[in-house]
Amino acid sequence: MDSVETFLREGQAFQERHPDMPEAGSWAWGFMRAIAECPNCPGHFRVPLDKSWKTLVCPNCHGVWVRKDDD
Repeated sequence: MDSVETFLREGQAFQERHPDMPEAGSWAWGFMRAIAECPNCPGHFRVPLDKSWKTLVCPNCHGVWVRKDDD
């Protein structure tokens, strides 16, 4: 899944469903879909296991993703 395409598609779809919401809401929704949606389970969002959001898990397939350190 292409994250940029997801960001734009989902943000636009959200804006169409909720025209009364500020445009920032649609961008936030598109962003969340692009970065937090499980690549194995469309429609399911990965959730953090710790406060730093370093480890994410999908509640549907139980897949685990760990953010790599920059160093």
